[in-house]
Amino acid sequence: MTILFQGELEPSRNMPTWLGPLLKKTFFGACLVHDELQKNERSKYCITYVVPLEQMEKYINCKLIQPYRCNKTRVIALNPLPHCGSGSLIAGDPTCLTCKRRLHDPEQFQFCSIACQGELEPSRNMPTWLGLLLKKTFFGACLVHDELQKNELSKYCITCDSDLCMYCISSNKHNDHDQLKIYRHVYKDVVLLEQMEKYIDCKLIQPYRCNKKWVIALNPLPHCGSGSLIAGDPTCLTCKRRLHDPEQFQFCSIACQVEDRWGKIAEMKRKRKRKGIPRRAPLK
Repeated sequence: MTILFQGELEPSRNMPTWLGPLLKKTFFGACLVHDELQKNERSKYCITYVVPLEQMEKYINCKLIQPYRCNKTRVIALNPLPHCGSGSLIAGDPTCLTCKRRLHDPEQFQFCSIACQGELEPSRNMPTWLGLLLKKTFFGACLVHDELQKNELSKYCITCDSDLCMYCISSNKHNDHDQLKIYRHVYKDVVLLEQMEKYIDCKLIQPYRCNKKWVIALNPLPHCGSGSLIAGDPTCLTCKRRLHDPEQFQFCSIACQVEDRWGKIAEMKRKRKRKGIPRRAPLK
């Protein structure tokens, strides 16, 4: 690794512009510029077929990628290695979530290479509206329709980045917009799993039952707290709250998955509406 620019990855932590072209390249062929010289293999793009783990960790989240030992150095593969092939797999063997090659430590790792990790695909970058949604607080009174009853903010317009009440929806301004219905579950905001699956990958997020519907939490639920955890209990990779099915899920909420893949979202406190103008008693 010789020249890399960390600024390309910050602050959004989306895929660096150089990473996609890198994964498509083939190395160790003869260099066309110095073809008359010996030892002219193209062995660097700044990076070789495998890259030292400690170097790549500066630029992307690598904790779900299985490392290997190479010349006493821990490295991770750019693309799946051939010796991990699925030819000798036995039913039930732990495999990479993407390419189904064998993993040595499935309890800690989910992918066998950088290319297999989902966050490196352009289509799997965090949607711009998702961070804004996770900062919002729902079921407060709508300031536009504060004189009406049942004016709780229970919908989110993805197109406008707006939290809406039933009267905002009835105005027909958001008919052609993408919307999410927000529910309450143990005093926390949740969304329908089937709705959110249209926009983000939810297969590693633990769902819950709410009024006979499967929902996922925007932020960690209180009843998953770690107060009664026993050593060895399966927990969320981010917040360490308990998981019911750790073999299938890795996170207890959308916010935990977002933090694991793209970093923590800064908290934003919601301003409360004043009840009215304070009236002081006249001075005598």
